[in-house]
Amino acid sequence: MKFTSFYFVLVVLFSTSSFSFFSQKNLFDWQGHRGARGLFPENSVLAFVNALKYPVTTLELDVVVSKDHQLVVSHEPWFSDEICEECPYENNIYRLNLDQIQSVDCGSKPHKRFLSQKKMITHKPTLAEVVEEVRNYCRTNDRDDVRFNIELKSKKNWQDIYVPNPNLFASIVIKEIKDLGLENSVTLQSFDSRVLEALHEKENKIKLVFLTENAFGLKKKLKSLSFTPYAYSPNYKYLKKCHVKKLHKKGLLVIPWTVNSKDVMIDLIKKGVDGIITDYPNLIEKI
Repeated sequence: MKFTSFYFVLVVLFSTSSFSFFSQKNLFDWQGHRGARGLFPENSVLAFVNALKYPVTTLELDVVVSKDHQLVVSHEPWFSDEICEECPYENNIYRLNLDQIQSVDCGSKPHKRFLSQKKMITHKPTLAEVVEEVRNYCRTNDRDDVRFNIELKSKKNWQDIYVPNPNLFASIVIKEIKDLGLENSVTLQSFDSRVLEALHEKENKIKLVFLTENAFGLKKKLKSLSFTPYAYSPNYKYLKKCHVKKLHKKGLLVIPWTVNSKDVMIDLIKKGVDGIITDYPNLIEKI
């Protein structure tokens, strides 16, 4: 009876308007990194669909652009020899059409850093393929819809070689987001401030996330943007509680990457982060 009464009190408290933390904006955001990289081949349809079996609220993924301007879900704008079989063509996705890209197997190779990852023949999907399969799974299994956190892979020295220029990249992504009806269920992120600026200029209603390698020099980094992003996403290893407080004061959510330890997850939650990106969405149920 004591436990029953305790949980009843919790339910009553959480249902009152005074608990603004539990508003839609501030629900803790568990993100499956590249779907579920620790369990399935990264950025594959199978990784995203299987991540939905766990309580993820967002699927994190990466996009690059093909020669025929398709958005391909891939962490690199080439075929990494860590996860893909040898490419019989030029190893540059930006120079290949979609049919060439999808002829390369990127799921059968054992991953040296993710030994429990299930192996299977699979290809790099398009963003549209992923969204369609995720929606089908949610509908068929009566599962809540998820958000998408899409990283635009871009560097200045890659421009016009491996990726389009920031304006073209932003235009291709925004058009696809609108065609897929994702405007209200997506965040777009990048390490490249030029891409974030281009996205903001073209569509300032879409939520943007500033990715960083660490949490140092917050003031200087944020000044590199002409606007305040929706969220700040640093490497968790360098994130301190004082950083979280400073970012919250500026009105930013804090969602660190990539956290694969239960103890570290708990520590970050104590620091006040708003979400966590992980390769192992199966850990979420243990927190």
